Amino acid sequence: MGVEIPKFDESSNTISIPEVENVVFTIGGKPVEGDVVITKNTTVRVSPKPGYVLAKGVERNHRFEARKLDQPTPKVQAVEPSVEEPPKPAEPVEVHTAGSTPENVNQQASQAEAGSRTFGNRNR
Repeated sequence: MGVEIPKFDESSNTISIPEVENVVFTIGGKPVEGDVVITKNTTVRVSPKPGYVLAKGVERNHRFEARKLDQPTPKVQAVEPSVEEPPKPAEPVEVHTAGSTPENVNQQASQAEAGSRTFGNRNR
């Protein structure tokens, strides 16, 4: 006799045992029928009822691997890239010493530079 094999739903760890006349499905030596939820890897054994024989080539053992359902599926969250404008360059600032005016700042700077060169030459 040909035998329909059990089906497995991985999303719920449920083995669906088919109804097959004159065949017994067992897990751990105990007869099972309908839907069976498993929590560990499980083998379903197919056996003929007394007085019957399974057809040649029929698989007697069907192994199913249980998934760990208590572990939540990791969620991946899309992150929008932040687009920030680059900082604007600082505005130039004029610095004046006491008593200086914008008109004489360049003149004072030139005089100071000339004096530095003079002092530098003397120290050599």
